[in-house]
Amino acid sequence: MATLVHQLPKAHKIYDGTGKTLDEAIKDAHKKIPPFRKGPGFNKQTNEPTAAKEGAADVAIRCKVVDIHYESGGFTRASTFQVRVIEG
Repeated sequence: MATLVHQLPKAHKIYDGTGKTLDEAIKDAHKKIPPFRKGPGFNKQTNEPTAAKEGAADVAIRCKVVDIHYESGGFTRASTFQVRVIEG
């Protein structure tokens, strides 16, 4: 059995997810990525910068799957996907 190892830069944080299907596992890992913060704004009437607003920005978060692991078997014949993703 061949094993492929990807070298990831240390700057990337890895998020893990599990699920019964591959799609569920990716969605589970994607939920763990923190949302982008809203940055400082600009008031057009007074021409002054404004403070950053609370909450998440309306920006879609994209992720890349770097590792997929599949387990099946046992007494219950359960199958589980385990996924590792990075933000990107």
